[in-house]
Amino acid sequence: MAVAMPNVENLPYHPDRLPSDTKGVVEALAKVMRFDMETTTKRDEYTLSVLCGVILYQHLDRFQKMEVISMIRSGREHIALADFDELIDFCTDMSVQPRWWLWALSTQELEQIYKDQKNMTQFLALLGVGFTFTGLKDAWKNGKNLSKGLPLFLLGSTIAYVQGKQLSNTQDEINMRTSKPKSSD
Repeated sequence: MAVAMPNVENLPYHPDRLPSDTKGVVEALAKVMRFDMETTTKRDEYTLSVLCGVILYQHLDRFQKMEVISMIRSGREHIALADFDELIDFCTDMSVQPRWWLWALSTQELEQIYKDQKNMTQFLALLGVGFTFTGLKDAWKNGKNLSKGLPLFLLGSTIAYVQGKQLSNTQDEINMRTSKPKSSD
């Protein structure tokens, strides 16, 4: 049974956000996926089809998923061995935990996550939990109270920093999908 493979037109990204040449699109998608491709992996149509399939993997039916895995496995002349393993890992990771990769989510799922993260960031701000280097410097200056307050300060700062980073990453992914960047309102 022939299955139509996902291609660039199926991706959730706005066309203005991707380069016009195949090599550029392959490298842009690899960057979105935080996928450090080996230099021996070709930046060609085959690799582009594989990356599109991996990005859309969790939204494909089971026959299309098998086709993506088959393309990865049979693409030895296009895909370096180290990249082969990582691409398979992306697909299996999505089977275990579908929300691990922002680029694998639908735009609707992504917008809901962004909303939830924004609410959490606002809630943390209401509690006075935040990460600033000034706060860290002040805590360091007042060294005599470090044993009492530093663990709580570090925990709160770490939570706020990670939450802010996740919010920023989610916003970046949404921006790739729209013609105009989303403001950080």
